[in-house]
Amino acid sequence: MSRMQTRLLMILGMVFGIFLLFQTPGCSKVASKSPPPPPPGTGEAIYRIKATEKTFIALERGTRRAEVPLPPEYKLYDLDVIENKGSKPAIISELQNNHKFTLAPESKVKVGYNSLVMYFGKTLFEFEKVNGEFRIVLPRAVLGIRGTRFEVEVQANGNSSVQLFEGKIAIEQDGKTTMLENQGTVNIDNASTPLQIIPASGTQTENIGSDSEDIQRNRTTTY
Repeated sequence: MSRMQTRLLMILGMVFGIFLLFQTPGCSKVASKSPPPPPPGTGEAIYRIKATEKTFIALERGTRRAEVPLPPEYKLYDLDVIENKGSKPAIISELQNNHKFTLAPESKVKVGYNSLVMYFGKTLFEFEKVNGEFRIVLPRAVLGIRGTRFEVEVQANGNSSVQLFEGKIAIEQDGKTTMLENQGTVNIDNASTPLQIIPASGTQTENIGSDSEDIQRNRTTTY
């Protein structure tokens, strides 16, 4: 066999081998890349975040940022920033006291020890027993929590609204404290604008999904 024939057979063998490789199941397709895991936390986890329907979040931890799917659930640490970028609610639960915060789509918060900062969006808060030790920081006010269930919405311009379903809330603004109770609603604008509480009338409606579905709870008031 001539040298030319030998070289031709080697080339044909290589081509045939490559052909067989691409016929092997799974080799002809590019493997899908799974999203990178969130950066590791430090200290003790104080919350966890989960969802019963598929969504995804952006998680900022220190100088690092990751976009991860829900489920599975993840632990959250002090000063973690979470933005719900999916189309379904995400549920943040405090590990020690079982407080639950349902984060609507297109909402962003920062969690901390006995505190939460709302940047924008809408969140339904459901607390166990609490007496002012938990604080929610809004762009133009701070809420001292004495209630058990309420909804907060923060608009892009910094204006906020608080709708109370059960309990009461101390609203601190410009050195003054205003109590919200009896299932009322308050709109929080500029610090120079006096707070005006709107008493509940007829029904109160929760618009954010609880766990896996949007709920509408009608509550008859005493008015």
